[in-house]
Amino acid sequence: MADPIQLANAAMSVSHNYYPPTILLPQYVDNESSAISIIIQFGFLWAAVLGIAMVIISHVRPTASQSDKLAFVWMCLSEFYILCSPLLNETDLQA
Repeated sequence: MADPIQLANAAMSVSHNYYPPTILLPQYVDNESSAISIIIQFGFLWAAVLGIAMVIISHVRPTASQSDKLAFVWMCLSEFYILCSPLLNETDLQA
């Protein structure tokens, strides 16, 4: 019987904490930052987006009602997440 063929792009065994432990996750990389650090970075980023959106709506429409301002800020936050989440996760895909 012939020897098995080894493929150059075959999945390698990488240690991870997910179930089942025997599943192959060749692109898995441990986080370099702690969970608290990631949460703090996330909070600062969203606070910056919310602050910038509030400044913009206050200058563009100073007579807007509080509900209009809240709606604008919410839409800015939502669109930022939708448009930028692929860019923020791109580095994970290249690792």
